[in-house]
Amino acid sequence: RPPDGFTVDTMLNFLKREEIRVREAGFHILTRTIPKGDEYVVDHLMSMLESAKEHERNAAVKALVYFSVPDDKQVIKKLLRSLEPAKLVSRSFQTEPGHHETMGTCIYKFQTEQYDRPVVAQAEVQTDVSGVDTIFDLPALPSPANDAETWLEIPGITREAHSEGIRDAAMDALTQIAESGNQVVLSALADAFRTSEEDIRKMAEKTLLRTSRKGDQATVQMLTRSLTHPRGYVREVAESAILQLADQAVEANVMSMVSLLENEDERVRQLCMKIMMQIVQKGNTHAIVALKGTMQHHQEYAKKAALEALLQIAEHGDPLATEALISALQDENEKLRTAAAKAMVHIAQRGNPDTVKTLMNLLQHRRYHVREGAASALGRVAAHGDKAVIARLKHAAKDDSSESVKDTAKQAVMQLTLNPQT
Repeated sequence: RPPDGFTVDTMLNFLKREEIRVREAGFHILTRTIPKGDEYVVDHLMSMLESAKEHERNAAVKALVYFSVPDDKQVIKKLLRSLEPAKLVSRSFQTEPGHHETMGTCIYKFQTEQYDRPVVAQAEVQTDVSGVDTIFDLPALPSPANDAETWLEIPGITREAHSEGIRDAAMDALTQIAESGNQVVLSALADAFRTSEEDIRKMAEKTLLRTSRKGDQATVQMLTRSLTHPRGYVREVAESAILQLADQAVEANVMSMVSLLENEDERVRQLCMKIMMQIVQKGNTHAIVALKGTMQHHQEYAKKAALEALLQIAEHGDPLATEALISALQDENEKLRTAAAKAMVHIAQRGNPDTVKTLMNLLQHRRYHVREGAASALGRVAAHGDKAVIARLKHAAKDDSSESVKDTAKQAVMQLTLNPQT
C-alpha cells in the first residue's frame, strides 16, 4: 500500500516533477501499490500526454506502458498520435540514468507484454522540431493483422505529421502488422498513392511491397484501379508496384491487367501494354485467352489494343491466337479486319490445314467483309502453290458479288503463285 500520507494524486504528481529521481521514485511507488489497469491512473496518464512539458509527457508514456491493459485500442491510438512532433517533441524519455527509450519501444512493450518477440527492424529518425535527433526503435508488433480498427490511425499520421521520419515510422508500423491482401490496409495505401507528396507515395509503395505476396489478387486489383487514375504520379507509383507484385502464372492477375485495355483513356491502355510486355512472357495462355475475349469488345479502341498485345505475346503457330485472329476477320470494323489479316502472317502457321480450312469456309460467308478478310488471310497463310486454295480464290475473284472481295482474291492468288517469299 502507499506510504502514510501518500494518495494516488500525490504519486501521480511526482511524475510531473522535473527532477528525474523524483519521477523515478513516483513511478516506483505507483507500480508497487496500484494494480495494472486502474482506470483512474490510466485516464490521468492519458491526459498527461497533452502536457506542454516534455518530461511530463515522457513520464506519462512510461507509466502507460506499465499500467495499461495490453491491446487497449484507445491507449494505442493515443500513443500513436503522440508520435506527432506537436505533442511529443523528442518522443523519448529516461527510464533510469543513462537508459534511453523511445515511443516506438513503448508501443512495442505495451503490445507485447505477454509475448517474447525479437526486435526485427530499426529506423533512424531525425525530427525537425527543436533540432532533436532520436533513434526510433521499431520492433515486430504482434498486433493481429486484421486489427484494422486500431491501425487505421497510421494513415492519418502519414498525412498529417510534419516530420518525414514520423511518417516513415508510421508506415513501418503498418508494414509489420498488415497481412497480404488486407482490404483496409490496401484502401489506406491506395489513398496514400493519391497524395501529392512524393515521399508519402514512396513510403506507401514500400509498405505495399513489404506486406503483399507476389500474385495476391486483391493487391493487383487495387493497383490496376490506381493505374486508371487521371494523375500521372499515381499511375507511376502503381506501375512500379505492379511490375514487382503481379504474377503471370496467376490467371486473375493477367485478367486484371488485360481489362485495362478496355479503358477509354489511351494513356492507360498504353501503360497496360508496357506493363504486360515486361510481366507476361510469350505464349502465356492466360493472356491469350483474355485478349481473345477483349477482341470481342464493343469498342474499337479495346479491340485494336487487344490485337496489338496479342501480336506481342502470342508465339508463331499458337492455335488460340490464330482462332482470335480468324474471329477478328469477321468483325464489322474494316481497320480491325485489315490488321487481323496482316497479323496472320506473324502468328498463324503457314499451310496449317485447320486454319486454311476455316478460312476457305469463310469465303462463302454471307457478309462480303468477312469473305474479303478470309481472302486476304489466305494469301498470307496458305502454302505457296496450294492448288485447292488458288482455285477457290480464282473462283471468288471471278464470281463474287463484291468488287472488294474480287480484288482481294486476285491479290491473294498473286501472293500464292508469284511471290514465294510472301
